[in-house]
Amino acid sequence: MKEIRILIGGMGNAARPMVDLLTSERERMENVYGLHFRIVGAVDSRGGVIAPNGISSVTLSEAKNRGTLADIPGLGIQGLTALEMIEQCSADVYLDGLPPYLPTGEPGTSNIRRALERGMHVVTANKAPLALHWKELFSLAAQQGLQIRYGTAASAGLPTLEMGKLLGRCGELLEFGGIFNASCMYVFDAMGQGQSFDMAVQGAKAGGFLEPDPSMDLDGWDTAMKTVIQANTYWDQAYTLADVAIQGICGLTQADMIDAKSRGEVWCMVGRAVQNPDGSLKLTAGPERLPADHPLARAHWSDKVLWMQTRTQGGQVHHCIGASASSTPGNMYLDLVTIAREL
Repeated sequence: MKEIRILIGGMGNAARPMVDLLTSERERMENVYGLHFRIVGAVDSRGGVIAPNGISSVTLSEAKNRGTLADIPGLGIQGLTALEMIEQCSADVYLDGLPPYLPTGEPGTSNIRRALERGMHVVTANKAPLALHWKELFSLAAQQGLQIRYGTAASAGLPTLEMGKLLGRCGELLEFGGIFNASCMYVFDAMGQGQSFDMAVQGAKAGGFLEPDPSMDLDGWDTAMKTVIQANTYWDQAYTLADVAIQGICGLTQADMIDAKSRGEVWCMVGRAVQNPDGSLKLTAGPERLPADHPLARAHWSDKVLWMQTRTQGGQVHHCIGASASSTPGNMYLDLVTIAREL
């Protein structure tokens, strides 16, 4: 049996249900793949635990349901940060489930950097460190002989990273456009059905579709970060958020939705990368009016869609149906298992 020691930073929408997957998938992982995951540390916004001998995923979930990991009897530490946990614990993999914070990407950037320096592979759902410090973090990982895996950060539910990398790095991929943000698409859909912008945003909040900081979604930052991450992956580049022309959706009105519909068009929040003749990329993230029969426009608001234009194979469309709550932790779990099987 191969034991994989893991640290978990953040117990929000990404990492918390991923912990539940560690429980539900434990028997299969052990019996089929010979993998045993031992959680040796975890933190939330109020503190955490350090447990070199391991702490069960069930105990973590139950503690979080009651409030905070810091209240776990005998192990909880009030105010413990992810960076302090990384400094004090030895582990094979650090799972970063913290929300993205701009403009610096902190504390996620420092957490990932230190985990790599201490010899840990990284699985992250946190977009900001990658969109801001791609070259630094991946150079450090290469120097250390470690992996950073980021399927959730790139766009959970769209398992296109390896295929896009193949197309981009052999000169086949010319451009892509994608719908990566269900929050904006929900707002467009609700406004198209007669709701005001404010009412639509409240509906997105009530449905749990918005980031803790709604401006991440509504001002275009989430789409921009995912666009940068995918562009860097596909074309082996090191662009940052500063290279993206970003526009939010807060200025759009019901009248804009009605006008688009009257012309056979649909508003979509699109992240786009187009390869210029000199090989550089033009990166944009913002609302676009697309013909109603465009592959992106045909998607339901909850779907994620990636359209690719290739040199010799024409257009390709990759469609994830429904912004399932399971896709984010599911991608983190797949990345964790991928690393574990290669150790």
